[in-house]
Amino acid sequence: MTSDSPSTISAFSQEELRLHLARTRAELAATLDAVEEKVNVPKRLDKAAIRAKAKLRIMRQENPVALAAITVGVLALAGVIVYAGYRSLTRR
Repeated sequence: MTSDSPSTISAFSQEELRLHLARTRAELAATLDAVEEKVNVPKRLDKAAIRAKAKLRIMRQENPVALAAITVGVLALAGVIVYAGYRSLTRR
């Protein structure tokens, strides 16, 4: 209970009790929503993907040369990783 609340439930009037219960339910619902947001990994991944797509769209419009350079760099890195994996498998 809050500091301005009576110390026992019997000290509440019916209306105060209803208001207190409604406020407590709202706080519990907000807490449960926050917990669900943190533990729902697929939902968080979906939101991250949406944010990444939006950033890529903005970058494509504002600086397409930088986006092309990043794309080439990522593809080159992927090629190096594939090549290193292939080399490590064929050396055995």
